[in-house]
Amino acid sequence: MKIEAIDNLTAIKISDLDRLDSVTVIFQNFKPGEGRIIIQCFDKVWTSYWGGMSGKTVQKFVSDAGADYIVNNLVSHNQPKRQRNAEVAYVTRIVTAIQGALRSPAQATA
Repeated sequence: MKIEAIDNLTAIKISDLDRLDSVTVIFQNFKPGEGRIIIQCFDKVWTSYWGGMSGKTVQKFVSDAGADYIVNNLVSHNQPKRQRNAEVAYVTRIVTAIQGALRSPAQATA
């Protein structure tokens, strides 16, 4: 068995959100322009990888991108339409909260 520490992780927790449980977000930047996001809210987890972010960190990429683009990369397309629409609405609220946190002055100085 081989165990390695992961040095390229940054995590934030967003709480006190309107009608949402706390959201934990893990950003993994492999190199400039390549990385992954892992989002956990209540008992659900979503993840996505981007390999071409024009040299940006995952945080900057997610902050700058349209919420609908990020959501489309996180939500599974292999589910019934009604269920997918409900998940899209839920994840959109989460992504909007993440983008708000990333754009806040407090996060910029952290």
